[in-house]
Amino acid sequence: MYWLPTFIKRLSHLPDTRVALLGSLPRLLGIAGLVVNGWHSDKTGERKWHAVLPLFGAGMSFLLVLRTGGHFAITMALFSLGVAMFYSYQPVIWTMPTMILCESAAAASLGLINSVGQLGGLAGPYAVSYLNEKTGGLQAAFLFIGVTYLLSALVLSFVKIHSPVRETSVRMVQQPAEEI
Repeated sequence: MYWLPTFIKRLSHLPDTRVALLGSLPRLLGIAGLVVNGWHSDKTGERKWHAVLPLFGAGMSFLLVLRTGGHFAITMALFSLGVAMFYSYQPVIWTMPTMILCESAAAASLGLINSVGQLGGLAGPYAVSYLNEKTGGLQAAFLFIGVTYLLSALVLSFVKIHSPVRETSVRMVQQPAEEI
C-alpha cells in the first residue's frame, strides 16, 4: 500500500492529483471488501478460508500485474482487486488466535502478530525500494509482493481452526431438546 502511488505514477505518467485520486480507488474497494468479508465470515462462522482465499487472491492479482504488458486499465483493475482482497482478510485474521488458544496465549499472540506486522511494515518498503533500484523496474517488486501474499495464504491454510458455530449446532442436534 505504501508504494501504490509510486507504482501508479510510474505506470501512468499522470499528474499527481490524478494519481492521488486513482490511489484512493483500491482503498475504497478495500473498505467494501473488509466489510463484506467480515460480515460473511461472521454469518457463516467460518474463519480460515475467509482469510486464506483473499490472501491467495491478492497474491495472484499482484502476480498477474506482471502479465498485463503495461496496459494501465488492466493493471489498475488488478491493483484494486489485490488491495481489496488484502484488506478483506484482516477482520477475519484477528479472530483466529482466540479460537485456537487460551485467553493469555491469545493475548500474547496478538502482541506477537502486531510486532511481526510492524517489522514487516518497516522492512517491506525497504525491500520494494531495493528491488526497484537494483532491477530498474517494478516487476521484481510485484513478484515479491505477490509471493509474500501467497506464502502467507499457504502458511495460514495449515492452521487448524474449529468453527464454534458448527460445533454448537452439531451439539444442539445431538442433544435432546429438554437438555438444551
